[in-house]
Amino acid sequence: MKTNVNITKKEALNYRREYLAMLAEVAARRDKYFAMRAKIMAAENEVVAEMYTTLEKLVAATGKMPTAAQLTAAMGGKMSRHEVVGQLTVALGEHYNGTGRTSKATHKPTQDAKGRVKADYKRVSQRFAEVDENGKLVPGGATITKTDTVKVYGFRG
Repeated sequence: MKTNVNITKKEALNYRREYLAMLAEVAARRDKYFAMRAKIMAAENEVVAEMYTTLEKLVAATGKMPTAAQLTAAMGGKMSRHEVVGQLTVALGEHYNGTGRTSKATHKPTQDAKGRVKADYKRVSQRFAEVDENGKLVPGGATITKTDTVKVYGFRG
């Protein structure tokens, strides 16, 4: 058949083969991406589970509920304080995602800890005194007391 189109059927078939090959590569890359994300999530779940174990150990050892900063320090840098607070906030059911409270946690250990974690507030006071150039306390010098209210975390008894 004679047409005015400057494309042959062979060119169209070759283009279709290239297109199908590209779709196959996209599918393979998608599978690889999801496998990578699954490995990352498994590693994150281990760290989050360790955070809750560390929290239990700290409460048992000290008899007091630790702050997020103390929990972060006890974990040795595996999580930032911001991440610790985020996980504990979701476990407490206090996380707000812009439209309402977060109903389901991203990480399984946090989802499992929902309803078990509790929080309270305590006051922490620091006293500062005036010292000379040698680091010696100046008698009758100025003193400053700074009191902060910090949130502490633990498990329901």
